[in-house]
Amino acid sequence: MTRFALLLLLAAGCGHRYRVNEAAENVPNVFLHEVRVRGGSTKLVLRFEADEACEIGVPPPGDPAAFVLRSGERTFRLTGVSGVEELPAKTRVDARGSRRFTLEFEPLPDDVGEFDVSGEIAGTGPLVFAVRLDAPNVVSCP
Repeated sequence: MTRFALLLLLAAGCGHRYRVNEAAENVPNVFLHEVRVRGGSTKLVLRFEADEACEIGVPPPGDPAAFVLRSGERTFRLTGVSGVEELPAKTRVDARGSRRFTLEFEPLPDDVGEFDVSGEIAGTGPLVFAVRLDAPNVVSCP
């Protein structure tokens, strides 16, 4: 699986929202738009921008191929997907259109400072997002 650093995040603990607009290095039409860390879950808001008309989807929670969030030895499962179809169904994205969707994971403890998110969006191939919660290039929103 190809690894790439997608973004670095600034955080002061759980209960925050972080605005980003970082493109994946190996898949330039996939962006991490926002990270929301709140008591009951961790949500990643992604945006897919299509050059040509296509269909995308993600493996559902519980599927062996589902996205997973890892921090050191700890693993946090995908618990929900919204805004895009779960495979085998797919969501159509028109040429020059975009689709924003959310991946929801089990909550991160306050002591987690960095994590990787790995998985695949059907139509793009495998992705790994390397995330650090202490870098200065992301805007923290109230």
